[in-house]
Amino acid sequence: LLCRLVSAQAPQLEMSDVVVYPGQAGVGVEITLSASESVSGIQVGIAVDPDRIFLQELDLNGSVLQAVALEFLDTSVDLDEGEATLLAIFDDSAPFDQALPSPSDALLGTLVLDASSWLVPTNVEPIAFANGVGEPAIDTLVLVDGIAVIPDLTDGSLSVLTQNVLIAASTTGQASVGEIDYEVSLR
Repeated sequence: LLCRLVSAQAPQLEMSDVVVYPGQAGVGVEITLSASESVSGIQVGIAVDPDRIFLQELDLNGSVLQAVALEFLDTSVDLDEGEATLLAIFDDSAPFDQALPSPSDALLGTLVLDASSWLVPTNVEPIAFANGVGEPAIDTLVLVDGIAVIPDLTDGSLSVLTQNVLIAASTTGQASVGEIDYEVSLR
């Protein structure tokens, strides 16, 4: 794998920050890509503390990966290790005319996770891009014209609400105007 360092206009991979209450499930962390050049492929590794953050899936619904033709796509989530990987090849041969043209905040996918029920508000948990994760181990890279480029990375984080949250949920799944159909819990 050929690799080049680019400083001025390196591609940018970014994960969003999320704020949760302890034990919250189904939290989405968006993964986006921006680049000034066409992108022929990506490989992304992500790592979290598996005792504090429980990875569920890498959801590609609504992502650019569903909107364009791909030559290769593979995702994985390792619940025990707290690792996720995403590999996508848009175009693997010159002249790279099927590459993703200069993406700007293109959604690659949403990492879905659950927060541990014993997280405390003073902690901020990292959701980090990582190298050497997965089987086989991959590094986080963006491919430009088939050449691996080390991107600028903006890691995400998980913060815990400092106050209690009042949760109201329907007990039957249906409610009509004027009916009382809510279960309330304090978290």
